[in-house]
Amino acid sequence: MQLELFEDTQGSLIPDQGWRRRIADIRLTQSIASDDALDLSLIESVHRRSDGKLALLLSGGVDSSLLAVLLKKQGADFRSFCVGLPGSPDMDWSVRLAAHLGIHLEKVIIQYDDVEGIIDSLRPLLKDCVYPGQNLSVLFGVSAVEWVGLDVISRSGFKTVMGGLGSEEIFAGYSRHGLAKDINEECWSGLASMWGRDLIRDSILANRFKVRFSTPFLDEDLIRVAMAIPGERKIVGAMKKYCLRQAAVRLGLPREFAFRPKQAAQYGSYFDKAIERIMRKRGFKKKFEYLSF
Repeated sequence: MQLELFEDTQGSLIPDQGWRRRIADIRLTQSIASDDALDLSLIESVHRRSDGKLALLLSGGVDSSLLAVLLKKQGADFRSFCVGLPGSPDMDWSVRLAAHLGIHLEKVIIQYDDVEGIIDSLRPLLKDCVYPGQNLSVLFGVSAVEWVGLDVISRSGFKTVMGGLGSEEIFAGYSRHGLAKDINEECWSGLASMWGRDLIRDSILANRFKVRFSTPFLDEDLIRVAMAIPGERKIVGAMKKYCLRQAAVRLGLPREFAFRPKQAAQYGSYFDKAIERIMRKRGFKKKFEYLSF
């Protein structure tokens, strides 16, 4: 089993300070910022994690779509799962990608009336994930997608779930990267703060469903390569993660998928839209009021 950067030798989540130390240690090392180095590092980061049976959380975005391409090329034993509400963009894009690649896709379609129960189930789990200034609609929206996906994946007999966590940080995929004076400095800062924003959430949900996350984009060697790439190659015009999108095309992902505009999980799945409906139904004016603990 390939231990992840955020795991100790027992496969458990390391503390926040331990995570920050690991990122600081990686920052002390250097790598090559070339297309060949990036392509090879992406291939190897997936290959190191492709042994055994695994599930892939597929959204049809560049990150998970590239993982699907590499897993297929490497002959991995995997099944793709997409979570969304009826008509959601993620479901549409994932169906199209699966048809193009000739891979099996399990469509996990959630009805609007089921979302309120999912949110209520998440509340007791997510109390330990809240930090000052956190966007609760993001926390609950992303967690809802994972809750539904991990539930089906676990019941389908899978113990390992691969996803795209980390890509936004190392390839500058967030709005704050575009606003930063130094793009890579913002990437490093975001990596260091991932524990409270992402890792504790995913750890809690993984433990709930007795699975573990596999995260090729948080591979130590890939982080080194990605962070050697200049910021101006990561954001070109309005397009974020530009160098990763180029690499995805080189590695076999059709350009329409590689350059699909970013939609965060809560939006591409329509969970955010469902949360807004519930908020209004229950008489709240703001989503954070409905979601507050």
